[in-house]
Amino acid sequence: MAKFTRRAAARVFAIGATGALTGAALTQAVSAATAQDPSSKELHPTARENMNRGSSGWRLGKAGRDADPKLLQVSGYASATSVNLGESITFHVSVSAEETHVVEIYRLGWYGGEGARKVAESSPIPHLKQPDLKQDPGSGMITCDWSPTWALKIQDSWASGAYLAVFTTASGYRNFTPFVVRDDARRAPFCVVMPFTTYQAYNMWPRDGVRGKDLYNGYLPDGDVTYSNRATSVSFDRPYPYHGGLPSRFEYDHWFINWAEAEGHDLVYATSIDLHAGRIDPTRYAGLLFPGHDEYWSQEMIDVATKAIAAGTSLAFMEANNVYWNIRLSPSADGRPDRVMTCYKLDKDPAPDASGPTTQWRLVDRAGTKAEQRLLGVQFNGQPAEAAPLVVRAADHWFWAGTGVKDGDQIADVVGGETDGVQDKFPLPEGEGLTRTILAESPFKAQNGTTIVQNSSVYETESGAIVFACGSNDWPAALSAPGGRDPRIQRATANVLNRILSRWSA
Repeated sequence: MAKFTRRAAARVFAIGATGALTGAALTQAVSAATAQDPSSKELHPTARENMNRGSSGWRLGKAGRDADPKLLQVSGYASATSVNLGESITFHVSVSAEETHVVEIYRLGWYGGEGARKVAESSPIPHLKQPDLKQDPGSGMITCDWSPTWALKIQDSWASGAYLAVFTTASGYRNFTPFVVRDDARRAPFCVVMPFTTYQAYNMWPRDGVRGKDLYNGYLPDGDVTYSNRATSVSFDRPYPYHGGLPSRFEYDHWFINWAEAEGHDLVYATSIDLHAGRIDPTRYAGLLFPGHDEYWSQEMIDVATKAIAAGTSLAFMEANNVYWNIRLSPSADGRPDRVMTCYKLDKDPAPDASGPTTQWRLVDRAGTKAEQRLLGVQFNGQPAEAAPLVVRAADHWFWAGTGVKDGDQIADVVGGETDGVQDKFPLPEGEGLTRTILAESPFKAQNGTTIVQNSSVYETESGAIVFACGSNDWPAALSAPGGRDPRIQRATANVLNRILSRWSA
């Protein structure tokens, strides 16, 4: 489970305050796009979307009061993690007082530094206090069997992206829920895959000191939390409990999105549920980008990633501790697919399927043949006691081009939260013509007092695929977090995406 470093904890409530991002790269991309065809002023959809004026009303602390996790003045969830253009998504909202609420829809992006743009708003919706949560006595799973309160039809003109629904009561209390708008028909350079399975694993709603459970902990009668009282299954039919209704670490994903869209990249978006369900065809993209802490993967997700590499589609992981737990996804009680996620972790799984027990992938078989390192090149190895510097290795590699670094240089505070490293006893990526490079070798003191070494890694395959793993949960903060940006990390990450594009166009 991720632990915020002191540096990250200081930034966490600044979500949306994008500060001094200039978007110079986006301006250059606009100029390049028009220069390629002087008779055409067409831009790719992501650049065109970001030329719109943003709005700050979505930001935490900017408008209204965040609903209290115990009083739950307003709370809600979406009927799906993603929706395609032209389809509809419904929201299920409960309001405790006798008052109306409205739903505002924001797309997250650069938008000149505002971080989001408002794209839709409902009329006032009549009061509805939904039934109390249900808790399964066996698995501990918490479900909110709530009626839909508002349906949103996604317009074909909308840009694919990460979106927020903001529920605001007449008295000013607010609650958020995220979802993704896909564009399944469009071939694009990059598909950004949002980690909704990991969001749900960390979802301890309601954080009321009494009933909340996630895959890590559950409350005891005295208000303490303990692993022994956790849930072994979690439902997507419930709100999120952090920062007014957002998932844990959502701001890190947003920092990557801000940076990537300011860089002028052409992006479509999807979720880890889409990866599992087969809605992502990797051959349509140069690369799949994983912006967040993407810890919970099914066999189906791994199969798509493996297929991507074989077909020459690249993968880039912008945090650490990815592909760590094996999960099963199953339908809700009313038959909607992939609304329940199960992971027994280190407890005995009573009903493993063909993928094996829902434990760490490296423990699924005794030989460790399914360890995440075989796919990623590195794997989870520790939690720093406090933020540590990233120590540069292989400074002459294309990854570090233009950064001005040399071997042994230290980039402060990049190694934090959780880390990856090479572990020799587990298998590494294999294949004829494959080349691997360790890009950083950073010793740090772990929470248990031992010294561990973090690694950033990249490997390139004969198919043309590049697999990059940054190896630190705090990497996105160095891309665009207020007070955390580092131009060397920004340039190195840009080198990864540009290298992927060069392979694709070739």
